[in-house]
Amino acid sequence: MLPVSALPLPAHRPGLSRDLAEALQEEEEEKVLHQLQQFSQNWKIPTVRSCRDVLGVKHSPILTFSMKLDGLLSGGVQPNEVLEILGEPGSGSTQLCIQIAVSATIPRSFGGLDTKVLILDCDGDIALNRVIEVAGHTHSHLASVAETPAEMSDMAERTVDNVIHERIFLARCTDYSQLLALLQNTRHEFGLIVIDSLATHFRHEFDDMRHRTSILARLGCKLHELCCSRSTRIVLSNQVMMVPRGSHTLLQPCLGDSWSHIPHRRLFLRKLEEEKHSASLLKTCCEPRETAFFRISRRGIRDIS
Repeated sequence: MLPVSALPLPAHRPGLSRDLAEALQEEEEEKVLHQLQQFSQNWKIPTVRSCRDVLGVKHSPILTFSMKLDGLLSGGVQPNEVLEILGEPGSGSTQLCIQIAVSATIPRSFGGLDTKVLILDCDGDIALNRVIEVAGHTHSHLASVAETPAEMSDMAERTVDNVIHERIFLARCTDYSQLLALLQNTRHEFGLIVIDSLATHFRHEFDDMRHRTSILARLGCKLHELCCSRSTRIVLSNQVMMVPRGSHTLLQPCLGDSWSHIPHRRLFLRKLEEEKHSASLLKTCCEPRETAFFRISRRGIRDIS
């Protein structure tokens, strides 16, 4: 970037001598530099760490309760990442979001994250009765496998009511401004933020597509800020649409190509049979693009027997 002093002078400014024009430019340069100095005082300088220090930080992944699905995600939902779940209606994206939200509250004695969860419901698909049902089955499973004194103590102290009232929080977002406001003012205590379903407020509310792209860019920057600076895990579901390609059509994620750069991983779900579903990685930084199979039951997400 060139300094201000290197910028060319106007070829001709009526009524001004060249000396006066240069003096005015120097004054303008001082004003610009002063404004930059004031602005830079509010910059947030990121912490610089060595690769060894970064790799040395251990974080527990959030389990999906499907070993096949966890294997596809390198052990589960990872920190410092935005995971996007894609799929048609009925593919299981909302069910997977609920399971991940409940799994994030598992006590540390079981290897869980034991954190508070914020669910931002954009289209009203999150059923509280289903959240309570999955939380109840998860609690029963943990109680049945508890062996160590720490695990038994945690299960004796924690009930399903504790999880619902003290760990999982829900907010209904009726438009994109409410979504942005909640993300902008979210507290540090949430270790997981779930957004279901993001495309709801961006498919029909905008006449100006440039404005929509600008809003989505702001949203993406905020999600990256949350997951990188606070180590908050971000899980969001997105819709898909039919796009014509010659004589046939293809399923593609909504929100366009610019949004595809925001999530670190993209998981595409399909419904195969009554309870059987598949998950394929469409975008990943290191894992091979494989497919895992799982089922959705009353207990939540589970492996196929």
